[in-house]
Amino acid sequence: MASLISAATGNFTAAGSWGVVGSPGEIDSEAGTVAISTSNIDSPVFTPGATAIDGIALKMSARAASPSGTFTVTLRNSTTATDVLSVTVNVSDLPSVAGSKPEWVFFKFGSTTTPNGTDSYVVRVVCSTTGSQVTLYRSTSGTNNISKKVRLTTTGAPAAGDHLIVCAQLLSAGSRTDVTITLDNTATTSFGPTVSGGPPQGMVISGYGVLSCGTTASTAYALKIKGVLLISGSGTFNCGSNGSELPASSSLTVTFDCVANVDSGLECVGTLGIFGAPKTAWTTLTADAAAAATTISVADKTGWADSDELCFAPTGNNTTEGEKKTINSAATPTLTAGLTYAHSGTSPRAAEVGNLTRNVLFTGASSSLRGYLYFGPSAGGTMRHYKITHCGTGTTNKRCMDVQTTAVSAGLNLEDWVVVDLGNNVSECVRISGSASDKFYIRRGIQYNCNREIINLAAATTGTDWEVSSCLSVGVNGAHDALGRFVFVDCGGIIKNNVCSGATQDVVAIAFSDAGSFTLDETNHGGNVSHNNASIGITIGTTGSTYSGTLANLRCYFNGRQGVTFAGSALNVVLKTPALFGNLGGNGGNLSFVGPFAVMTVLDGYIANTSVRTAPLGATFGGAATFSYARVTFRNTTFGVSSGILSGHSTADFGYDTGGNNTLAVVLIALDNVTLASSTFLQSGFLTTTPLNDESKLTSQKHNATEDDHRHYVRYGVGQIDAAVYQTAAPSQKLTPNSASGKLQSSVFRKPGNDGGTVTIEVAVRKNASYNGNQPRLILKANAAIGIGTADIVCDTMTVGLSTWETLTYTTGTLTDDGILEFYVDCDGTAGAINVDDWA
Repeated sequence: MASLISAATGNFTAAGSWGVVGSPGEIDSEAGTVAISTSNIDSPVFTPGATAIDGIALKMSARAASPSGTFTVTLRNSTTATDVLSVTVNVSDLPSVAGSKPEWVFFKFGSTTTPNGTDSYVVRVVCSTTGSQVTLYRSTSGTNNISKKVRLTTTGAPAAGDHLIVCAQLLSAGSRTDVTITLDNTATTSFGPTVSGGPPQGMVISGYGVLSCGTTASTAYALKIKGVLLISGSGTFNCGSNGSELPASSSLTVTFDCVANVDSGLECVGTLGIFGAPKTAWTTLTADAAAAATTISVADKTGWADSDELCFAPTGNNTTEGEKKTINSAATPTLTAGLTYAHSGTSPRAAEVGNLTRNVLFTGASSSLRGYLYFGPSAGGTMRHYKITHCGTGTTNKRCMDVQTTAVSAGLNLEDWVVVDLGNNVSECVRISGSASDKFYIRRGIQYNCNREIINLAAATTGTDWEVSSCLSVGVNGAHDALGRFVFVDCGGIIKNNVCSGATQDVVAIAFSDAGSFTLDETNHGGNVSHNNASIGITIGTTGSTYSGTLANLRCYFNGRQGVTFAGSALNVVLKTPALFGNLGGNGGNLSFVGPFAVMTVLDGYIANTSVRTAPLGATFGGAATFSYARVTFRNTTFGVSSGILSGHSTADFGYDTGGNNTLAVVLIALDNVTLASSTFLQSGFLTTTPLNDESKLTSQKHNATEDDHRHYVRYGVGQIDAAVYQTAAPSQKLTPNSASGKLQSSVFRKPGNDGGTVTIEVAVRKNASYNGNQPRLILKANAAIGIGTADIVCDTMTVGLSTWETLTYTTGTLTDDGILEFYVDCDGTAGAINVDDWA
């Protein structure tokens, strides 16, 4: 094993690009640190060989946030007590160490020196100003045993096991020579020393160094590393550029050659510019594809090529019908083997089709020796069109992609990526953590056959400048996806157009799990889709959360439990243009309200059963012991659509969830021009038995989208407009009671009264031929403030028989103040109805 430091801009495999490090005195440790101030710090003595030396690399732990003065590095002959060579730079010339990751910085002497092979030397460092301007790493064997590498003028090409450092060359105050190493390697050579007992990193890009992959056509570039591939804060790792991506005929494979699981991986706190060949990440079928079909039709196949792998989301009656196939010819496209399952290409359940092939690959050594990708607090730049496999565990900072970015001005863009076949693994595809997370943009990612979250935003962010959009999850494997597929404990950024399908475990597919206060936005939180998952499609809110705003274009179908569930406290939320159908519901429905409090409006959407997968209930209320109040308006919405596979709900359009203690719950439902196409409108017992409080009510204007049909449903019956039965002119109000013990009330008639005056009221009432209840009564509501009293007053009681109109009248006593008097008619019974008309 040798250590090499980049010596000049050039190719990775060229000997002239690298300088060999002399082994005497070489130390690479992060066991301790030493702060450098105005006192000379000398390393322990070492005896270099008789080979010319041209510079020294030091491993920095920190640099002052407000740097001042200079920093000097000297090679000193301790035998003769003379300074041989030195470099002085401004402290501000040194990189600002970021993300608790080290910086190897190379100081190049203005000339070279050749030791005699017997004299002892030290490396002396000092700052010109007081304070901890520079902090260096050291080993534990001595206080000043600083981590250092003395570079010789000898050159050499990288070989197996070599420790590699790519860095620029600091020459003097304000002067440096930048170095770019072009990766031209195509061999499977494993660089980096043995991990166990070796240096902290196998390869480091730091000290303003750049590693840039070649872009020659038809070339299979390779970088295989044992240990950590570190991109320090001032380092850059490139592969192509935006608009000049790695050619589709070429490839780059970065292999983490682990000795033990996750002992090797990418750690980046610097800058990335990884651009694989562009292609449409995922699209949808535009025509139904039958089982055994080899020809498919898709909306967009830009960049797809022969032999690309495709994944197909399930759209049938099962969660497990996601699958993977290979393209035979991209032009059509055709497949090398027929589909195992049928997949719909018809809206609204056209199957998502993801392309799983990328020409940039990051991979562990095997399924049991996984690598990882860690993006630290200062990582920035873009990775686009790349693939990951055999990466990640549940260990902190060693997931498949572990993101801890903060407010880096350029942000971190992870786009058009693929994670496949992580197997029975406890790693999320992307985990975003750190309380200061912000400025991360995760777009068009695909996971296929992975058993944990595709996205887990695990900590609240300090800002709202972040995005998770257009990511696709297809299928799971194993029993570990216990949290969900998309989990957002913060909803302050952009979460839109994501799709989750085929999750086989009993977890929420997409969870807006922010426990605080957040605002939904039609543009920033719209278009999310969940289908063919074993459990709940989408949950909004959680225990303790309070939220408001507009949520648009949610589409949930064929989920094993509820389609969309609103938890927490929803305040003035608008659910716009939802499409919810075929969700089995569990104890709930296609749309469920389980939070303690909900004030909502549902606009311009549809909620339905299907002929493919049963949805017993449309909208349900309750299901949690904390459920207490819901006031929900449905406007221009259709329940039980009858079109294509859509049909009426098998149980009812509206119902309650029997899974919770809802005996004190108040539910106020308002329907405005709502079409009710199911055979049953209200679930048996809804509003009439114990799940809901007596104050609960459902009102319907233009009931079933019918002109002049206005109704209200309460516990003890139904009130509605009746144009067929009236006393003077149509319409009257028809009251149909359902209880012999509870009173059904008419709409309230209000009349102003004056202090010192009286009010006379009259109303016409009729019992139809089937009515079996007590005689209807005219009631005046109590109003102690104006002298009415503290209890409702029975003003008049009907006396005539069936099918006959009778006018009930009443004159109040003298009022004691100005006010509004409220009158109503009540009735009871288990058959028949009464009509109320001509209040005067």
